[in-house]
Amino acid sequence: MGSLYIDANLLSREIPDCWNHRFLNYLDLANNNLTRKIPLSLLHKDLRVLNLRKNSMFGELPSTLRNSTSLFILDLSESHFSGSVPARISDKLSKLIKLDLSHNNISGVIPPCFRNLSAMAIKTKTNSELVSWPIIGHSFFLRALLMIKEREDEYGTTLGLVTSMNLSANSLIEEMSKEIGSLVALRSLN
Repeated sequence: MGSLYIDANLLSREIPDCWNHRFLNYLDLANNNLTRKIPLSLLHKDLRVLNLRKNSMFGELPSTLRNSTSLFILDLSESHFSGSVPARISDKLSKLIKLDLSHNNISGVIPPCFRNLSAMAIKTKTNSELVSWPIIGHSFFLRALLMIKEREDEYGTTLGLVTSMNLSANSLIEEMSKEIGSLVALRSLN
């Protein structure tokens, strides 16, 4: 299990397209000035945590995010993403417990495929799936800040019990998708 934690630095330019999926499972590049798109080599089936919060990505959300079938945390908030949410982005993201796309310029509708976020639809939850992964030395990735009614709460060891989705401060239109209603285990929706 590999991790890379370079949060809150002065990294700039684009993220290089040179990631080896056998070694990288946890990636936190939040609070930098990274630009352009998320490289294809980064979005692989073994990636579990991707945090690009507060960057300058400027572009559309890549539909290749669905290649990251092991993701349980995806935070792309405050990164200047635009366009619509790709129609089938969540088809394979069944393990996702935290999705934060807030404070971008995402437009259009919430796609019907959000009903496929099955970790947010299972009522009985335990923290066992997170605990069973070999995470010794990776505890910083098991912390997440959740914004609920303008209050920021941090979760650590109980993160596996908290499912959240934040789509606030975007340009989403029309009615909220009825598929969101099927996510009965969702603890926080902003």
